[in-house]
Amino acid sequence: MTTEKDIEHLDDALAAEYVLGVLPHAERLSFSARLASEADLRIKVQFWEEQLVSMTDSVEPVTPSAQVLSRIEGEIFAASDRISPANAPSWWLSLGFWRGLSMLSLATLVVLAALYSGALTGPRGTDTEAVPLYVAELSGDSDVQLVTVYDASSGVLKMNRVKGAPAAGRSFELWLIEGGNNPVSLGLVPTTVRGTVTVPENLRDKFADAVLAISDEPEGGSPTGQATGAVLAAGKLAAI
Repeated sequence: MTTEKDIEHLDDALAAEYVLGVLPHAERLSFSARLASEADLRIKVQFWEEQLVSMTDSVEPVTPSAQVLSRIEGEIFAASDRISPANAPSWWLSLGFWRGLSMLSLATLVVLAALYSGALTGPRGTDTEAVPLYVAELSGDSDVQLVTVYDASSGVLKMNRVKGAPAAGRSFELWLIEGGNNPVSLGLVPTTVRGTVTVPENLRDKFADAVLAISDEPEGGSPTGQATGAVLAAGKLAAI
């Protein structure tokens, strides 16, 4: 007989494996979806992030050239509104690429965020002042998948919708869930595959312990200020 304590231990183990990136893909999708609605689970994830952060202490930083950032940013968040086979790298359009390695999209964003941060000088930061950045991979039990990078200095959240689109007469709405607080809308997900959302100023410092989630809403967004449809995808933000 499975007890409440057994479930607690299982969730703790799942949180640790989620942070390490070793959960099988199907389990990771299910766990990500739960993060959107279970504050206790988000606390467990935060605990393991804090416990395991020291694993990176021995990694020596490498300063890339500015051209590296430009090339990666151009591939992931190009000015083109819509990806097509004619203008997109084949790996970017391949769902098998993203599903084959459950953490690859997040790892790619971590590299991008590292390039954005204090490793580079220029408009986004200086040698002495790192720009706060957050990355997330949003997924769930549906076929909707997104990857995001949020630049706290500008308040701009960039996103790439890897798979999934709203049904006719419906919209995707983006939500920020900080700790155990209620979800707060960040607005509609752009209808283009790649796009941006400008985060309201009063929410720009709320990303440190937060989850992003996407819900299926009536066209134009939720009429109540809270999610009324199914949560299609969610993911924990990682600070870089």
